[in-house]
Amino acid sequence: MAMYKAITVFLLAMTIVLGIYIFTHGWSAYKATRQHTESTLNPSIECSRYIYSVDDIDYGDSRLSFLFKNEEYSDHEISRITLKSDMNFSQTITKQLYRGNHARISLEGFGIGKNFTIYPDNCLLFAKTCTLQTGECLGYEPPSYRE
Repeated sequence: MAMYKAITVFLLAMTIVLGIYIFTHGWSAYKATRQHTESTLNPSIECSRYIYSVDDIDYGDSRLSFLFKNEEYSDHEISRITLKSDMNFSQTITKQLYRGNHARISLEGFGIGKNFTIYPDNCLLFAKTCTLQTGECLGYEPPSYRE
């Protein structure tokens, strides 16, 4: 009978230790997953609210010029615009553009082969790639809010 009680107590203790172990590892996995999700999802949601267009692209003699517009239905003002070319040139421009405003951006000494990528305020996920040959920019296009 004493042996039966000893085995029962031992198994109960092992069950409790195993339960604590599973709970603590499960909790830490949950926290790590939640932190990762929040760190990647929140910027994505914020960046999707930037609605902008790039038009009237002109390039010659290492001088790039284009019209950058922060659309009226954008939820954010833009403070920085980053450009990266297919020839490994990169530049960030500080430019305050409120909703519905536009500005002509000109860069000297910016080498481009065929295209460049542009995005506002560190939102690479929602970048547009512009082709010099066609003058068109392709990339993230939100649903149209215009009527």
